[in-house]
This record gives sequence, structure tokens and C-alpha cells, in this order.
Amino acid sequence: MGKHSHRSQWAFYRSVLGWAFPWLIVSAMVAVGIWLAVDALGNDDIETPVVAEKSESAAPSAEAPSKSPRPDPSPSPSPSPPAPEPSTTPEAEVELITENMSVQVLNGTADAAADDRMANQLGELGFEVVAIQGASRSYGLTTVLWSYTESQEAAERLAQRFGWQVEPKPENLSTSVALHVVVGADY
Repeated sequence: MGKHSHRSQWAFYRSVLGWAFPWLIVSAMVAVGIWLAVDALGNDDIETPVVAEKSESAAPSAEAPSKSPRPDPSPSPSPSPPAPEPSTTPEAEVELITENMSVQVLNGTADAAADDRMANQLGELGFEVVAIQGASRSYGLTTVLWSYTESQEAAERLAQRFGWQVEPKPENLSTSVALHVVVGADY
């Protein structure tokens, strides 16, 4: 011990450490918890994992959360123009681009089998369907969403052939597939 310290002071220091140390640990754990929560909430670049087959259960799995199209939370400055009526005539003879075009089918209808029928139809046309999932909301019209510029023309041709809507994908959908076909009530 030092020249100016007294043995009775160590009891005081031990009692202060005995009180402060647990609170320092609790504070550190709370800080780490807050940091992880903020990181998880602010992580916008999470992509949807590619699923090879449609799950048999209707409930979403805890292992692979579904990221489906969601309505844009910002209000639109002007109402969207009325959608074109789906064609009741036979399919237009539009040459489709199917090479290297992977597709995710999203069911935006109340019909549980609509996504399977769409996946089969797209597969017969030559598209590679890599995922089938439910959409986060209902869609009135079937919509083809393209992930990147190289897949835009394929999306436009597919939409033109069947009289569907076409637009770029929202940010919450994966870029690991070229096209997202959201089955609407018109299908």
C-alpha cells in the first residue's frame, strides 16, 4: 500500500466497485441491445432468399421472412390512370424474351392456387420460375415488375402479350430474380 493510503479505504473502494460493476455490465448490455435493434430496423438492403419450391404450410417460416411488394407509404401526387382492361381476345403474338429470365411469382389474390397456375403457365412459356410466394396485399390487376434494366424489355413484352401492367420493382423485392409476376384478381 502507498504511503498515504490506509487499510480501511480498501473496504470503501471494494464497496463502490461492488455497486458500480453490475450496473456497468447492465448498461453495456442495454447499449448493445439498442444498437442491434436500430441496425435491424434500419437495414433496408435485405433481399428475399430464393426459394426453390412453394412451402406446403400457409404460415410464413421464421427462417425465411417473405418480402413482398408493399404499397409505397408516401402519397402519390396524382391518382394513377385507369388500368387497361385485360384482353379477352387470344394471346397477342408477341415474341417473349425468356433466356436468362428467372421469375418470382407472387399471389396478390384470394385464390390460393392462382400462383401455382401462373407458375405453370410461365414455365410452359420458357421462363425459369424460382420462387412462389404470397404478396403482402391484394392486387386488382396482374403486374410484371422488372428488377434491372436488362430485364425491362422482357417484362414489357410479357405484359403486352397478356394485357398486364408493367413497372419497375419496388425496393423491398429481391434483385436476385429478373422478373416478379404479381398475380392479380383479373387472372
